[in-house]
Amino acid sequence: MHHRFGLVGILLTAIGMLGAGPLYLVDDTHVPTVKLAWTTTEGKRIEYEAERPYASKYDRTFMGNNVECFVAVGGSRIDKGCGHPEGLVIRVGFYKLDSKKLFFEGLGAEGSLHIELHNIVANKSGRPIPQTVLQHLQYTRDDVEACGLGRKGQDQYNTLHPDERLLGQISEDNARLGSLDGDTEHGHAKFEFVNEDDGSLTMIADLPYPLLRHVKDPWVRPVPGLFLEPQHFHIEFEMLPDGVEPRPLVKPETADSSSSQ
Repeated sequence: MHHRFGLVGILLTAIGMLGAGPLYLVDDTHVPTVKLAWTTTEGKRIEYEAERPYASKYDRTFMGNNVECFVAVGGSRIDKGCGHPEGLVIRVGFYKLDSKKLFFEGLGAEGSLHIELHNIVANKSGRPIPQTVLQHLQYTRDDVEACGLGRKGQDQYNTLHPDERLLGQISEDNARLGSLDGDTEHGHAKFEFVNEDDGSLTMIADLPYPLLRHVKDPWVRPVPGLFLEPQHFHIEFEMLPDGVEPRPLVKPETADSSSSQ
């Protein structure tokens, strides 16, 4: 069985059956596995691992500690109308179970999260597009308003490519552009994609904890609990079938002009 995104997926599948060829879809008979780990300030390694069938963010389930988790098809790239028409977007996301508690127990200011997503399988041969990797972070309305940031400050982004703009929807005002590009010497996140022997794809990410801090957090404090921490974040990337070229990224000047029209 293959899965994409509800009624829209069913409709597009029907169109494909009329002659457009088979769509590029995830094979949900292969259930993804999520791994989440971090090391506390006392040197204790905390690790969680669980299978997560493709679902929506509303169908997230408890993973451990103060963390709920989901794996889904779709994300910010599709929500903003930036998805490739022949591709699909995979995302793995995490929510706080209790918004009043820290997201990750014992994780220090210089700590990092290790995230793995295993057993991604599509219905035909393809590959991930690294330049499309991004992280969406969402903060509670109460938190951003308490910091004088306004409701628009709830949504923040970290991107792998510095030219990523999602058609003008993100900028330096609400994003850390290029902060997922693997430049660990400057505190950036590192991503890796592995093609496994069984034909599945694995995503591996090492995400420095400071990247969860709000771009405009008014409190210049790096210690967890003393800066604005998200209620939710997810990591996503686009996959394309073999032979299909990625869309060119929208450059800053193009994004600015398109968003003003």
